[in-house]
Amino acid sequence: MTTIYLNDWAVGVKQGADESQKGIRGGTMLVVKAKIKDYATGYNVAGDFADALNEKAVQLIKDAVKRADANGRRTVMAKDL
Repeated sequence: MTTIYLNDWAVGVKQGADESQKGIRGGTMLVVKAKIKDYATGYNVAGDFADALNEKAVQLIKDAVKRADANGRRTVMAKDL
């Protein structure tokens, strides 16, 4: 298994692994709640919005890692999004 570290998140990619074995493990947020509020000036931000946005961000990274792996690369690039 190859482990790639993105800050405090570990992305494990195992050749021939099923979908449940590939992915990001951790528990911290990738998004910053204060930055969301700064960006959404003039709007209230629901408490669960940051969690939902974080889940989408994690899924984007997982998908990008899978695409890079499928293309034989260990570098995740913008084109993988």
